Amino acid sequence: MIYDRIKKQIVPESLYIFQTIAFDCLKVDSDDRPSINKVVKQLSQALNFQEYYEIWEPKLSIHYKEIIRASQIYDSEIKNDPYDMFYRGIPIHDGKVWLSLGSNEGRNEMISARKFSYENHRSLKWRPVQGSRFQKVAKMLDITKLKIQISITTQYLSPGVNYGAFIIFKVPDTKKSSSKPIYVGLKYRKGGENLHAYFATWRDDNWMMIELCRFLCDKKDTDFEVELESFSRYNCGRDAIYIEGIEFRVIESVTHEKIKETQEVLINSNSREVIGKKHLFILLAMEIWNPGCYGLLYNYEDLPDLRYQEPLELRPQQVYPIICRIRKEMFLLDIEYSCYLVFKLSEKCHGLHCPVKVRDLLHRNNKEAGIIYFRAPSPCNLHCNNSIPQQREDGWMEVKVWKFNSSHNFKTIYDDIPVIRVKLKLITYERTMSGLVVRGLEIRSM
Repeated sequence: MIYDRIKKQIVPESLYIFQTIAFDCLKVDSDDRPSINKVVKQLSQALNFQEYYEIWEPKLSIHYKEIIRASQIYDSEIKNDPYDMFYRGIPIHDGKVWLSLGSNEGRNEMISARKFSYENHRSLKWRPVQGSRFQKVAKMLDITKLKIQISITTQYLSPGVNYGAFIIFKVPDTKKSSSKPIYVGLKYRKGGENLHAYFATWRDDNWMMIELCRFLCDKKDTDFEVELESFSRYNCGRDAIYIEGIEFRVIESVTHEKIKETQEVLINSNSREVIGKKHLFILLAMEIWNPGCYGLLYNYEDLPDLRYQEPLELRPQQVYPIICRIRKEMFLLDIEYSCYLVFKLSEKCHGLHCPVKVRDLLHRNNKEAGIIYFRAPSPCNLHCNNSIPQQREDGWMEVKVWKFNSSHNFKTIYDDIPVIRVKLKLITYERTMSGLVVRGLEIRSM
């Protein structure tokens, strides 16, 4: 018997739990009565419901109340602090959507791979994977023919916030070994365009994510369509992959204008502002792959007419070495210099979208390779220390491949001549560098 005045102050969920456990405790047969641990657990849950309604619900917006009611946690495990629950994430809509709070209180929304359409059914298996937010994930046996159509409408994004769209996946039996991006070469189509996402990054939960695009959210229900075509076998090998879903994540400290500026810089960058500097030299194409040559450096003011110098068009090769020796007297002491590969893409070149590794063979202890592009990548493909191509006033392109200090690097002497050795290797992740036309190596002070 509960007094009516008290009953009016108790929320229905709390009252139901309290009445149920109280009646169980009054059963005649002691074997049918609940254990003390069960009683304490049920009363704690009833108290949590009561505290939630008295303390937290008045502070929550109507939107968050609707989200909690749509979740499985609402019926089974309300926590003392709903905001802590949101930061960790909650499942909603029968476990096919995972919602969490990102930076600046923006909402992250992950949608299960169950909501995707699959054309290649023979390659698809549904498997439970430990650590996944969903009961089962898509196991794709053939990573070269994914044929996955994603056509969804988000429901909980925060308007006025910048988002990135990420595919969440993992390769079986692959453990997190580094925080550095990993090349996976995802091909996909969006808005009628053939696009590439090259590098995946590790998450704290040991899944990987790869960014497809960025956008400014103008409303919480945003339509999104993309078709996933294939992953590269470069790091994935012949293994299958697990696809957990697609997540729309808040992009920290990025404005819509900054995203637009980044895209414009990739296309319109012009490096001629440094051409007027005194210390600028050119090695011609035929001189940067001959290890027996000292490298005839031309001061920019005394540069011969390069229209009559023969550029070098690369054959279908995956590796391009840059090897030369440079005389010390050409440089000022203790100055940082950058080396730029000056190039064009031939008219018949339809490739070279893929990033290229740059390895410094004279410093083998440094196992981290630099990454350069011969075509401007999308902003979501840019990572730390990537070097992007820039347009020059003379009609050629350039990309930075190396940097050095004029004092620290002079440690080798040939024929009593102090020189600096340059020994780089450019390696493509996919296919060849066919169609790359090299004019030479330009060296200038930073």
